[in-house]
Amino acid sequence: MDERSTDTGRAKAEEEIHRSAEAGDLAGMGSHRERGCGGGEARDSSHDPVSVEKVFGNWSSGVPQGNSAPDGSPDAGIGAGESEAEGHGDAVIPGTDGLEKKDELGLNGRVSRQRYSREQRERIVREVEKLRAEAMPISVILKSLGVARSTFYHWKSQREASRRKTPPNSLRPCEEEKIVALKMREPHLSHRQISGLLRDDDVWVSPSSCYRTLKSVGLVWEWSLREAPWKTARYEPFRPNQIWAEDWTGLVIAGLRHYVITILDLFSRYVVAWGIVKTVTQREVKNLVALAVMSQGIEDQAQKPILRTDPGSPNMAADVRVFLKETGVGFSPGRTARPTDNARQERFYRTLKQEEIYCNRDYLSLESARSAIARYIDYYNETRPHQALFGYTPAVVHRSGNKTRLVEEYKGKVRQAQEQRLQTNLSRGNQQPTPSFS
Repeated sequence: MDERSTDTGRAKAEEEIHRSAEAGDLAGMGSHRERGCGGGEARDSSHDPVSVEKVFGNWSSGVPQGNSAPDGSPDAGIGAGESEAEGHGDAVIPGTDGLEKKDELGLNGRVSRQRYSREQRERIVREVEKLRAEAMPISVILKSLGVARSTFYHWKSQREASRRKTPPNSLRPCEEEKIVALKMREPHLSHRQISGLLRDDDVWVSPSSCYRTLKSVGLVWEWSLREAPWKTARYEPFRPNQIWAEDWTGLVIAGLRHYVITILDLFSRYVVAWGIVKTVTQREVKNLVALAVMSQGIEDQAQKPILRTDPGSPNMAADVRVFLKETGVGFSPGRTARPTDNARQERFYRTLKQEEIYCNRDYLSLESARSAIARYIDYYNETRPHQALFGYTPAVVHRSGNKTRLVEEYKGKVRQAQEQRLQTNLSRGNQQPTPSFS
């Protein structure tokens, strides 16, 4: 906007407004800002009452009072000391102050290409229509406000479009009532299902119409997906040697592929039995199960563990099933392509590979590999704290046989340590020692 040299105070105000806009102040004009709007600190007066007399002077019978051209042309009534700024909208109506008028409408301090807020547009359209009804030329009004004629009529068409009546193809009240009634009767139905079921009652509505109707009455809510069943453990043991998991994984020894085969107790994550073999057949599976039963001393136990395996051919062999039945060990094969059915065993192999097998590119001999794997499994069972076991080792949990007691013991120790810290801090006057940098 061009500044007027006849009013230095107003020029300073305009300069301050433009400076604020360049600084990126977000408190621009209008209470609802649109995307791409910049703005200065000019106050939004779109909510303030605007006096017609104050803005455009006193008009009587549609004729402006004051200096007027002999031919009655409204443009000739511009004050002697005021020049119309081309493209900036500083044209002044007789008896008015252009800057004050635009300030009343919240139009001062606008940055180039700055968009009008929604409330500003509504206010301008309303005021222009009011002054137009008083026989004031619309071209003069728009020029004084700095609004293009095409822009004004575009705003007016949008305003009229928003005030149109209900579309002729909108749903009838009876159809909306049936949509809501069906949703209330069967809340589990979605808007698409409701659209299909209403066809039986000869009510043909689109899914989008059902959605809008339900949303208008607050009957639309978010759907929560059900969790996949294989993510929930099918077996949760409550004592040691109740469920075992068996599987194998590969490693390289002297350039040749071998396999580590293990049986893991699912209650304590304790490695019950293990071995390194060149290949895995039904014979290796039977030998490992027999070793696990003997190592736990449960040969004479009436209730043997359940063996959880994947559906690999060595596990599904007929000889293995016969052997397990004669031994008294239950058999529970997992589903095809579902490693989560034996998740704890798979998770143990990840730990074994990351902390032992992958640390050795190639074991030199079978003896060195057995020595290294034996050393790590002993460390895993006896020394390594396990996150899923509340920081206890698998050996402690396996020998205890009672996780509840261990958790209570852990919580009691934590409370005891907290009380000791509290007493120590109180005895010291709750003062922290000053760190030494010497």
